[in-house]
Amino acid sequence: MKTGTASLALVEDNVILRNVDLKSETTIIGRSDECDFVLSGREVSRRHCQVVRKANGFVVEDLASANGTFVNRQKIQRHVLRHGDQIGIGDFTLTFNDGRGLTAAVDETEVDTPGEETQSLRANFEKVKEKVREQELVTALDEYQAKTEGYRKKHKRQSIHDRLTGIYNRGYFDQALPRLWGEAQERGEPLSLLFIDLDHFKRVNDLYGHEKGDETLKIITKLISKACRKDDVVARYGGEEFVVIFPRMKQDQAAVVAESLRAVIEKKSPGLLGFLQTVSIGVASYPGCGPGWDDLLKAADRAVYQAKAAGRNRVVKSA
Repeated sequence: MKTGTASLALVEDNVILRNVDLKSETTIIGRSDECDFVLSGREVSRRHCQVVRKANGFVVEDLASANGTFVNRQKIQRHVLRHGDQIGIGDFTLTFNDGRGLTAAVDETEVDTPGEETQSLRANFEKVKEKVREQELVTALDEYQAKTEGYRKKHKRQSIHDRLTGIYNRGYFDQALPRLWGEAQERGEPLSLLFIDLDHFKRVNDLYGHEKGDETLKIITKLISKACRKDDVVARYGGEEFVVIFPRMKQDQAAVVAESLRAVIEKKSPGLLGFLQTVSIGVASYPGCGPGWDDLLKAADRAVYQAKAAGRNRVVKSA
């Protein structure tokens, strides 16, 4: 190892793989190609730390790196360097040489003839390659895990949401109603349910086609959703039928919301769809509809059929 010039040496197993003289006032170390001493590693920040020449020696300073800078295995913000200090940066270790040389290390950077690698250098080269393979494997596993989590979330969303309208589907509703009814019963709170049916929807498909029918369902869904609170459950029950669960809402309040929704759909549908679309709505609430959650559903179902039998485009509360 040459003496007389302060330097930083990348040392592994007492073999100096790289050596950088500290001739400048400041030597930047990091992952970026713009650094004076480039270290390519996942745990190395783009600008990780710097070594600054002072009047009486050299100081290493951390540059707000993500994983920290260590000297002799102690995390530092700023440290006055002494000969032989080990600077830890991610998986790399740099040894500070104040000019006296590192006599215990074999300097492979001073091999005279290019291509004549020693067995030691070749062995360390294989170690570096293995680290790169491990890092690439970790990166690949991280990417795979992220994709898997994304697919899982997407699959879960698809399993509980209606593909056409984006709101909850029948399967989710069938699970949510018993759960919310049980919570209402335990807390002594009211729970209301709307059963909404689009009037004469078959004629929409017959007159305008199924594409227009799908558009109609999407627009009615948006109007229903706007009338609901954040924790209300809006679901497509099947075909042109929708249901809304209102936690903590009494029947009279739910009937007011239902009537407002009915009026909005009647008023806005001609402009949004090009034809008048109306809905019939049945309202039922707990307590008062029966002892079980299925009684609540049956009561709302009976109420919507009463609304349709009475001429449609109206709201009927269960008795």
